[in-house]
Amino acid sequence: MREYEAIGIESGQLSIPMCKELRSFGLSVICVDARHMAAALSARINKNDKNDASGIAQMMRVGLYKEVLVKSDESCQIKIALGSRRQLICSKQQIIGTIRGLLKIYGIKRVKI
Repeated sequence: MREYEAIGIESGQLSIPMCKELRSFGLSVICVDARHMAAALSARINKNDKNDASGIAQMMRVGLYKEVLVKSDESCQIKIALGSRRQLICSKQQIIGTIRGLLKIYGIKRVKI
């Protein structure tokens, strides 16, 4: 079995829980910037998961990667709450607009909803 210094994971939607889970086992995990890696790996001919993993490992060996911060649980909860609030406000405005549009057909204007 090979020895390793750190595990490199490309940033993405599942990288936060994956990093936290691997770190809970005592492993050293580095989350690398996906856009930076994509630019570096775009020169490869065959683009597949196996070659991407190999490319990420090579970039980490030579130190050509940008580490990104893995957000805390509290930060993720705040982001989810704010995103949910924004979506609810947007949905509310759309429903109000739809109701006003439907009432306008019958000549009813300026209804406070």
